[in-house]
Amino acid sequence: MSKGPGRVERAIEALFRSKPNDAFATWELCWRVYPNIGRLERKHKVAVTRAAKSVCARLPNWQSMRTWYRGRELVFFNHTSVKSYGLARRKSDSRYLSDEQICASLRRGGDHHDYIVEGGTWWRQVQLYIRDRDGATSEGAMALRGKEDPAQERTLRGWKPPLGPSGEW
Repeated sequence: MSKGPGRVERAIEALFRSKPNDAFATWELCWRVYPNIGRLERKHKVAVTRAAKSVCARLPNWQSMRTWYRGRELVFFNHTSVKSYGLARRKSDSRYLSDEQICASLRRGGDHHDYIVEGGTWWRQVQLYIRDRDGATSEGAMALRGKEDPAQERTLRGWKPPLGPSGEW
C-alpha cells in the first residue's frame, strides 16, 4: 500500500516547480536526487525515470521526450514554457554540447534563437499545445486560428509522410 510520493518523487516535483523554464535529462535528475553517490548506476536511472513519470502525471504541463542519440534517455520539460521546450529539444538532439552551449544557442544571436521567438517553430508548437490544452476559446487559440495551414500544422506536430519504396520522403 502506497503512502504517497517518496523521497525521489518529492525531490523531482520540488525541482520541477522551482525551475519551470528549465529542462532536465534523466542523468541530470539522477545527480540532483542522489548528490552523494560515487557512480551513477542503472538502478538510479530506473528509480528517477519512474518517479519523474509519476510527477509528470500529477503536473500536466510537464512532459518528456526521448533523445535521438544512443541510450534514448528521457528529457523532461514544461510544455507551456518556450524556453523549457527549446532546451528540451536541444538536449534531445545534441549529446556532446554542454548546458552553457545549449543555452547560448537559444539566446539572441544563437543558431536556434529564431525557433523560440514569437512566430518561430518551437514557439508555435508551444502555442498549439496550449491551444489544445485549453480548447479553442483561449486567447492564444484565437490568434493562431487564422494562420492555420493543415500541412504546416502536421509538420509542426512531428508528422512526416510515409516513406516511399526507395526509402525517401
